[in-house]
Amino acid sequence: DPADDMGMVFAGGKFDLNRTALPLSAFFDAMSSLTKFLVVNDRVEQIKFKIILEFEEDEVILLARAMTGCEDLFFFPIEEALPHARGSIELGGKEAAMRLQFAIRRLLKVICSNLKGVVLFIDDLQWSDA
Repeated sequence: DPADDMGMVFAGGKFDLNRTALPLSAFFDAMSSLTKFLVVNDRVEQIKFKIILEFEEDEVILLARAMTGCEDLFFFPIEEALPHARGSIELGGKEAAMRLQFAIRRLLKVICSNLKGVVLFIDDLQWSDA
């Protein structure tokens, strides 16, 4: 594949109507696919190191709890950290959504800075707000 030869990554996710409680499920599915690529191609350790430098522990826990399937990106087993940080990551409503979106943008910046190109394809996005 020419895109692979150039170091570019294509990851896709599909919105699942059975998971309507998770409006970002298609995005998280694509991120899980991207994580698998990074693991298979030995790129995850580089990214883990940058995450350690860029993120506070509670931000990593927030991302890991929201983005199931992406645990390999993070530098500690999430089950070990949850009892210590649960109170610090509980937010409600708009504040929680904004904090998660900000953390996701920062995570994408870290990942993309280690790759030559990333395409996240989100299928059936129109159903995410149903």
